[in-house]
Amino acid sequence: RHGDFISQKEEIDTLLKQLKDGNEKAIIFIDSYLNQLKISQYIANKVRETRCVKLILATRAVDGHGDEGCKSISEDSSVEIGQLSDLDLGIFVQIISHLGLWSRSLSERSFKEQKKYLQKNCNAQMLLILLDIFNSEHIYNELVKSLNNVLNDKKIKKILFVICFLHVANITSKDIALFSYLLGDDGLGNLKSQHIKQLRALNLWIDD
Repeated sequence: RHGDFISQKEEIDTLLKQLKDGNEKAIIFIDSYLNQLKISQYIANKVRETRCVKLILATRAVDGHGDEGCKSISEDSSVEIGQLSDLDLGIFVQIISHLGLWSRSLSERSFKEQKKYLQKNCNAQMLLILLDIFNSEHIYNELVKSLNNVLNDKKIKKILFVICFLHVANITSKDIALFSYLLGDDGLGNLKSQHIKQLRALNLWIDD
């Protein structure tokens, strides 16, 4: 199939019937499924009734729901991709080096020392490693440089805060009505084209 998008119960019923009747197989992927738990549970229950579908559920630590939702949905195997194995950690060290994301002091260390640093200081967890990278001075300076024009204006700073808040709440900036309501009198009119470009570069603005 070519990427069916499922948003309603009737659609999963129709899709599963088509797959069963046509003797086809498919993979259903639900990202941030804990933010849409009811429809995810419904799909999981329906999938159990057929062998032609593999269900993949994904969530993130930032969603902050714990694992209770996962236990209530799936009895199958789970993979914690955030906890890196020894092999994964070595590959991650190479990726960081290739992208030039090490701090000045760490960039001068050997592969073995860099790997040991991530094991000891970040517990080999992807989330903690990324936080460590973003907390490094050179990355911080790059972020400040990218946001300099935005943060100098209090109204634009408020807009940025609202965008980040909506992202944490799993609501994209496509919801212009809610976006405008939260901004109040500051409104979207304060966003100039260069500000939009900066927010797009930081993946904080989606308007496609």
